[in-house]
Amino acid sequence: MEAPTFSNNDNLNRLSNHLFKPSSTASQFDDIDPDNNFFNDQNISNYYLPNEFTKKFNNNEFENRFSCIHFNARSLQKNFESISSCIQSLNFDFDVISVTETWMDCVSPLIHLPFYSLVFKPRSYKCGGINIFINNKCHYKIRDDLTPLTYFCESQFIEVKTGKEDIIIGTIYRPHDISIPFFTQNFELLIKNLTKENNKIFLLGDFNIDLLKFESDNNINDFVHCLFNNSLISLIHRPTRITEHSATLIDNIFTNDLESSVSGIIINDATDHLPVFNISSNKPNKRVINTNLKFRNTSEHNILNFRNDLSIFPWNDVVSTQDTNLAYDTFINNFTTLYNKHFPLF
Repeated sequence: MEAPTFSNNDNLNRLSNHLFKPSSTASQFDDIDPDNNFFNDQNISNYYLPNEFTKKFNNNEFENRFSCIHFNARSLQKNFESISSCIQSLNFDFDVISVTETWMDCVSPLIHLPFYSLVFKPRSYKCGGINIFINNKCHYKIRDDLTPLTYFCESQFIEVKTGKEDIIIGTIYRPHDISIPFFTQNFELLIKNLTKENNKIFLLGDFNIDLLKFESDNNINDFVHCLFNNSLISLIHRPTRITEHSATLIDNIFTNDLESSVSGIIINDATDHLPVFNISSNKPNKRVINTNLKFRNTSEHNILNFRNDLSIFPWNDVVSTQDTNLAYDTFINNFTTLYNKHFPLF
């Protein structure tokens, strides 16, 4: 599906009229309720063009705050260049960059972000697959112990060290064929296990649950109440997946961090899902990076030799096999060998 374009303010105004704000249906006497008052205008996420984002947020002012962003790739190999360009245009060193719907079965040497480590999870569903890029300045560990708790969806968890309590970041993708009631029931069990650790929690991803329908759909209403009952809030309140005929809020960031933070949606047409971000008040422990960085020499001479080797390499094992997964693995292994031969790390 072709991604939408945002060529004028009319499109943004149309999207801004769609808003997830649970207190909007409250009566005039409910303004004394702190739960309703929490959802005031200053907490509502807004849309940002890349130049607006860079103007408002700069690394010097926000470098000590924990920050995260989520992309739904809809094939990372196809859209990596567009997503990478979007990240560069924001000119912001996010601590965590989460990607769902990578549609990848194994790691590719071509999917790489400078100064970031990669936690990779192959897809278990046709449209699944997760990548988490962690800034090399962050101290983190992989929390594979939490993965068995999410058999009802695709997920990957990491834990980032901070000066106080640590931060648990989960990247989640709910396939369409997993019913919302089943997901909600098991999602609540996951939250209860996470909150036992008394850490900050950020759950990013494509949940395929349109929060804009929380008033008209009982299953979605139950999901929203599941969040609130477990002290989680939604940081994104406007549509994130846009087509010519619909606008839905299915990509989100849920957290138990009620301290001051800024969240929003990046206007970008890499896919029909818009990236969502949060910059919190938490301060992760960041290490000093060794300036003796390794690099690859991608000179024209090396590129020419690489192309020549690719053209004469015997690809019979790839072409002749009937097993597509085996063919892909064989291709990547051979490609990576040639890639490292001509572009070695220095």
